[in-house]
Amino acid sequence: MRLILYLWDSLLSTSNIIIIMKYKTTFRNILILYILIVNFAYAQKIPNIQTTSLKIPDNIKFDGKANKWNNNFQAYNHATNLYYSIANNDKLLYLIFQIKQPDIITKVFLGGVTLTISSAINPQKFKTSVTYPVFIGQKAPLYSIFKNKPKKSNDSIQYAMQVDSFIYNLNNTFLNNLKLIIVEKNENATDTISIYNQQGIKVASRFDNNFYFTCEIGIPIKLFDQSSSASEYNYNIRLNGSSVQKGKIQFSSNGRFIIISNAQGKPVDAIPVIPETMNTTFPTDFGGKYKMLK
Repeated sequence: MRLILYLWDSLLSTSNIIIIMKYKTTFRNILILYILIVNFAYAQKIPNIQTTSLKIPDNIKFDGKANKWNNNFQAYNHATNLYYSIANNDKLLYLIFQIKQPDIITKVFLGGVTLTISSAINPQKFKTSVTYPVFIGQKAPLYSIFKNKPKKSNDSIQYAMQVDSFIYNLNNTFLNNLKLIIVEKNENATDTISIYNQQGIKVASRFDNNFYFTCEIGIPIKLFDQSSSASEYNYNIRLNGSSVQKGKIQFSSNGRFIIISNAQGKPVDAIPVIPETMNTTFPTDFGGKYKMLK
């Protein structure tokens, strides 16, 4: 916090104000920079991998909102740009994550997020993976998620109303396509099920008015451990990217595009070789151990 205040005071010093005016930088730009500094400081403050255990709140509602946790997360993983927390009760293992970067949100819609749980003592004894969201349609919208995002205006009330309308439509139209979950057990049985399933797997996702995407996944412990007696589990969280879901990838002859082919070898997409799209193509993941609260 001292660093933030120091940087803020430096920005507002007389000499810097003169420079700012000279280059026609508005106060709003300074405020945006301040917010970025705060977010950066918060990301640096919390650990890269979660180190504590949490109890799931009683009567938890799966609604894709982080306010039940006061919008706080236990870790920020730099490899995946993911804020996340893992929690449990005696029946459920729970993951909530939030993504703030548009290209990482796009990556999630292209390939989903896979949560894998296995035994900390004998990882081969049981292993269960759940992938969500799974987009229904010919092609997940690589560039169009925020295509019609409202532009900032001087009329703050009008802008707030436009954002409310945009987020409402996003949550009630686009997210309505997210009706499937992929479940894999012990790497030999894959099943695609509805979000309204009999296995007891619970999911929810939602955009908020900051254009952040939040997702919740709850897996019954008995689904991956019949005895439900283990005190610790391994977990892995992977952002799959478009290459995982669609199959083979290769560069075009001129090196300017990544060609993605389906399982039959037929090209289905061509992605420009730029940082934003490269980031959405290839999987990134991380893992850790979670100690159950009894």
